[in-house]
Amino acid sequence: MVDLRLRFPVDERGTVKSVVQYFEEIYGFTIHNMTWPCLQVGNPQSPNYLPMETVDHNAYNEDPYAEEFGIKISEKLALVEACVLPAPWLNYHDTGREKDCLPRAGQRNMMNKIFSPEPVLCLLCARPDQVERALKAHFHVAIISILQPDGKELNLVIIILPDNNGPLYGDLKRICETDIGLVSQCCLAKHVFRMSEQYLADVALKINVKVVASRDWPEVTKYAGLVCAQPHRQESIQDLFKVWQDPQRGTVTGGMVKVRLISFKRATGQKPRRIIFYSSKADFHVVICLLGFSGTVVDSKICHPTEIEFYLCSHAGHPMPPAYDAHLAAFRAQVSMEQETSDGG
Repeated sequence: MVDLRLRFPVDERGTVKSVVQYFEEIYGFTIHNMTWPCLQVGNPQSPNYLPMETVDHNAYNEDPYAEEFGIKISEKLALVEACVLPAPWLNYHDTGREKDCLPRAGQRNMMNKIFSPEPVLCLLCARPDQVERALKAHFHVAIISILQPDGKELNLVIIILPDNNGPLYGDLKRICETDIGLVSQCCLAKHVFRMSEQYLADVALKINVKVVASRDWPEVTKYAGLVCAQPHRQESIQDLFKVWQDPQRGTVTGGMVKVRLISFKRATGQKPRRIIFYSSKADFHVVICLLGFSGTVVDSKICHPTEIEFYLCSHAGHPMPPAYDAHLAAFRAQVSMEQETSDGG
């Protein structure tokens, strides 16, 4: 919604008028409620503002066609029955002072919890300009002499960075993720040596997500990132699906959707039964203004009449939407491409 006093260009010469002036001159409509907001029914690139006085309410409950079929549409939101499941207990390492805990309102603290008794590798210090060589050499020694004889893998490397590290963070992520294939957790020295229990507990939660939690459940579904160049500041996907003419092959199709479908079939041996597109924009402001309780289950009224299904709010707070993972993938790709560009001159 936008203030009625906003101004916008009305012609190629750059003439600017307010919404009130525009409707008065073009349509002869006088706007009386100057404090009411406008409705933005266009898009950010081509906005279209409508005063609320000019908009009619959709009276679906008075639709004669629906009435003929005996359909009644309520003006109120549907009320459904739901139950709240208790939070599950979390188990930690037996050597810790607290072996389990019960999260409250989706929150837990990692203080006094232990994952593993000791690290596999000893500490290693390296100059910023020698990080790549030192990291790869240390990783090779760990695999050959320590992990490979026992049939184990290196799960995590913790890196303490100087406060002013410049491009060092991006170099480390690129080396770990693209060259070695290793999960890394970076920390700033000023935070680590402060020895704050709360900071260390927060880092432990990040490590739990990166290493421990990612191994606890079967990968029924997962995100597969695909990086493509997109227009700047435009809420559209340029290469989602495209068709072009090839002199030899004729009509050719491609794009991000086709690439993902091909990779899915190669991995599973079959095509997906359904495809769901998620929008990164929240359209139902009334619905999202309040958060449901974690563990809330709805299995009636709004579910399928014959198939067994339910809706579960499994976590407290907002889950990370697919757009969040897309932003992380784009950031990682940017780090790698910046390094390749600098290496290539």
